[in-house]
Amino acid sequence: MPACLPMAEGCHANIEGHCPTHRSARRIGAMDHNQLTPASMESPPPDAPGQGTAGSGKPRAWHGNRPRTHPLALLLVLLVYMIATLAWNWQGLPARLVWASLGSLIPLVSMTGLRGEKTRLLHALTVLGALQVVALWSYCIVPMTSTMLVESIVSTVFYSYLTVLLVAYLGRSRKVNANTVYAAATVFLLLGIAWSQVHHLIALAVPGSYTAGMNPTDYLYFSFTALTTTGFGDLLATSSPARLATLLEEVMGTLYVAILIGRIVGITVSRTAHGKGSDIEEE
Repeated sequence: MPACLPMAEGCHANIEGHCPTHRSARRIGAMDHNQLTPASMESPPPDAPGQGTAGSGKPRAWHGNRPRTHPLALLLVLLVYMIATLAWNWQGLPARLVWASLGSLIPLVSMTGLRGEKTRLLHALTVLGALQVVALWSYCIVPMTSTMLVESIVSTVFYSYLTVLLVAYLGRSRKVNANTVYAAATVFLLLGIAWSQVHHLIALAVPGSYTAGMNPTDYLYFSFTALTTTGFGDLLATSSPARLATLLEEVMGTLYVAILIGRIVGITVSRTAHGKGSDIEEE
């Protein structure tokens, strides 16, 4: 069949419908248009906190041989390092400088790791993080009882709120990936830090509530021994508020581990039943 010959502009529109080449082009165009189903035009599912796509303003998860991003892993490492430095039992200005520096990084890293959360939740986290930084450096520069009290109150609220956000993320997870594991470990450390601030507040409000001579390092040590239900007995809660807080922390630590294991097992069994695999995914 001979190809269509070029014609004048006025005659092209009249003969276009009778040309085999134009009819084939129209059929191919119609087939391509019919293949665009509504399902293919839907937007991709929402990303997990800290995981996003190009152009969304969120960090992307890399695949293949490219590096993967786990924002919550940095938060976990930062908390471990901060706990380790405080447990070293430093005293004086160097200890306060290290604690304030590390504590100032936590709000920034937290907002990066939870970038996929709702805007109003991130705004509240930003405000509490800013107050946390101000309170930390105020106590670092002016180590007085009043600044210590303000720092303990703000830290308790900030770490508690951050813990709630991460627990909500774990509750929404439908698969066990790396960020799920990092979030679960981070929540446990945040619980210990938040409760250490609660014990410190009780000691400031009710003198004599704990073993005499306790410092911030001792409150952190006491908190994790209660959270893990270890209870060595070298540090004791002697007043009613202190004993109540210790009891609540022990119950919370036990329930968290039990519920977390049940949640992970439930997700794994559910995905296995639906043929989606049972191994922990990297993303």
